[in-house]
Amino acid sequence: MRRFAPSLAAALLIGVLFSTPIGVQSIGVCYGKVGNNLPPPSDVVQLYKSNGITDMRIYLPDVETFGALRGSGISLIVGVANENIIDLAANKEAAAAWVDANVKPFVADVNIKYIAVGNEISGEATQSIVPAMQNLNASLFAAGFGNIVKVSTTVKLDVVANSFPPSAGVFAEPYMTAVSTFLASTGAPLLANVYPYFAYISNPQDIDLNYATFQLSKTVTDPNNGLVYTNLFDAMIDAMYAALDKAGATGVRVIVSESGWPSAGGTVATIDYAHAYNQNLIYHVKQGHGTPRQPEIPIEAYLFAMFNENEKPGAPTERNFAWRPGMDEWARQAEVWVGHAERWIRQQPPEQIYVAVAVIAVTILLLVAASCLKSSKPNTIVLSGLTGGGKTILFYQLRDGSSHQGTVTSMEQNNDTFVLHSELERKGKIKPVHVVDVPGHARLKPKLDETLPQAAGIVFVVDAQDFLSTMQAVAEYLYDILTKATVVKKRIPLLIFCNKTDKVTAHSKEFIKKQLEKEINKLRESRNAISSADITDEVKLGKPGEAFNLSQCQNEVTVAEGAGLTGNVSAVEQFIREYVKA
Repeated sequence: MRRFAPSLAAALLIGVLFSTPIGVQSIGVCYGKVGNNLPPPSDVVQLYKSNGITDMRIYLPDVETFGALRGSGISLIVGVANENIIDLAANKEAAAAWVDANVKPFVADVNIKYIAVGNEISGEATQSIVPAMQNLNASLFAAGFGNIVKVSTTVKLDVVANSFPPSAGVFAEPYMTAVSTFLASTGAPLLANVYPYFAYISNPQDIDLNYATFQLSKTVTDPNNGLVYTNLFDAMIDAMYAALDKAGATGVRVIVSESGWPSAGGTVATIDYAHAYNQNLIYHVKQGHGTPRQPEIPIEAYLFAMFNENEKPGAPTERNFAWRPGMDEWARQAEVWVGHAERWIRQQPPEQIYVAVAVIAVTILLLVAASCLKSSKPNTIVLSGLTGGGKTILFYQLRDGSSHQGTVTSMEQNNDTFVLHSELERKGKIKPVHVVDVPGHARLKPKLDETLPQAAGIVFVVDAQDFLSTMQAVAEYLYDILTKATVVKKRIPLLIFCNKTDKVTAHSKEFIKKQLEKEINKLRESRNAISSADITDEVKLGKPGEAFNLSQCQNEVTVAEGAGLTGNVSAVEQFIREYVKA
């Protein structure tokens, strides 16, 4: 019972949140970090553990990741940066220093299996691969870790010429023979990045998409040896094995250091195909079989990758290789919660476990509900004011960074959701803003009443150049907004934006503020004389017996100036981001 209950508890917790795909107990996952929206390594390690992932590949040594992996039991491939290969090849001291910095302090608590000397190295640097591997291997033995940590390099399938049929595989460059010889002498595997996706898109006429994604299709028979292939993945690995055999390295094992399918950004790069390929690959590896050429050697493979990497250069597909495409940020966090909860549960007496499960499940549901409520905060900014004040130009500046060629008087409501134009170059996830430009014509004012309940903020646009001639009408419109029960009850903040201050004859924001307060004070006195029974949706402004000023409003009211026509709208952008957080 003590062993069964924690497993059941964990299953219940996972079931509350989401259904998990086939586990990955016998497959690794690559942990790329070329992104600015990734969780910290401590949470990543918990994701690996909660998904049963036992192997990780990282592309560069990282102290924080090493620390998170201590005692986790997760096996690790550690990469050496391509730009360091030439120095490590030429300098034995540099190799020793690399081992001292990146292996020696961690190997007692972190299961470092392989060091990958470079990733898909090409050009002249290929001549430095073997010397670099030799120096690192010697340094590992000198430090006492040579029998624990093996040194290899990572190649792509392009190193093999004549990959079809698989038995025709042969290394295209002589340096690969030297690499193979070194690996055979040390007992290390060859790390190969195997991507049926790229093979398929380069030759869709001859390769069946189902064959490339482990789905039912016609089999392919190698005419040279009669071996039958049911999927492209095995055929690509066997082409590598054939090349190793021809290089005299028959005993060298091939480990698939990367494989995956993009979920966006290119031909047949969809979530459905990515999911099918990844889950079928996991299932294929979990069977414990080898390839047709090497049936007795179980396949070891690493899915690429744990996350989409939004800063990775190259084609759009490069930024869309997450092994569970479409997994939202909340789901990542939920998995971390599950990992923490499972460890806690295993420490509890059996009689307390089911009660604890109920408490944790309710807590998680409340957290998810709170997150939903938080995400449902309004993101609508209402642009209001009299016709001709410049609201529509302001709308275009916020959205497009353009005034759209001068004054635009709109009798139609502009309504759009977008990232502010000034923030388009910012990195990371930015919350879009829903901006509604309500026409200022009197007969269209009911449109304002429909929009205000959803508003996070109101920008009241005033024509600073033509203010005196419109002052009374502006004050009446502003008064109507400030006294609306919706605005007061929800304390919707309001920015009075004095537009067109680039004009020589424009009035200052201080002058406009003072005059509006005077006009509203007059309106307040006249409106207060009307019986409250005649006013159904109006809140009284200010304090009795005191002259009105904007600071007396129950919602926050600020005044700023700028010029929509010239793009000077930073005050409005700051106001928006104060109340619609990016």
